[in-house]
Amino acid sequence: MLSMKKNHIFILCLAVFLTLPFLVLAQLPQGQIELGDIEGIISDIVSFVWIVFVGIVVISFLVAGTYFLTSQGEPEKIRTARRFAIWGAIGVLIAVIGYSAVQMVQTFI
Repeated sequence: MLSMKKNHIFILCLAVFLTLPFLVLAQLPQGQIELGDIEGIISDIVSFVWIVFVGIVVISFLVAGTYFLTSQGEPEKIRTARRFAIWGAIGVLIAVIGYSAVQMVQTFI
């Protein structure tokens, strides 16, 4: 039970340290967005959401990989790892479709 808690703490710390660069990159300098610039606002929101999605998907795959490596043949851990991998793949699919849809709408506007 104690090793399981250590694994969860390790995964949580890893997730935090891997998402910190994304949060720093998401900050915008002052004066970059003008109030009347709708395209700029949409572009900045899409960029921020894209970075968040990529971070979540990377974390999901890292958790899946960790569960696969630490499963030691236990069927429940393997099922959990597969779920994380499947949800990570679904996240990639949704992010790509959403990003493409926004880019198409921006092109037509």
